[in-house]
Amino acid sequence: MRKITERAITDFCEMRPSPRSQQHKSLWTDGTTLWSYHTALMTRFSHPETGRTLFALNMTKYSRTTTDKQYALRWDFKNCPVVEVLRLPMGGGRDILVRYALETLPTAEGVR
Repeated sequence: MRKITERAITDFCEMRPSPRSQQHKSLWTDGTTLWSYHTALMTRFSHPETGRTLFALNMTKYSRTTTDKQYALRWDFKNCPVVEVLRLPMGGGRDILVRYALETLPTAEGVR
């Protein structure tokens, strides 16, 4: 994986924003959400009923390079509570990703 991608994932895990020079590039983070340009790929959020921290992973198909990043994220977070989301429109932000994740997740037990 490219150095910028690895750095963005590390920053995301440490809840640290990407350096300004990397923001709005192919993969960057604001500390809470991983972005591919202006589309949210992954975010952390709290389940409204249980308070449990979950991750929403956008698995909507956009391009080959974005797909590679999505599958890398799926692998990197395989031991974490991840809700996979499909059909997020290009440019969709964190709020939409979380809303779709909650719609996908009928109960707290529905997390892999």
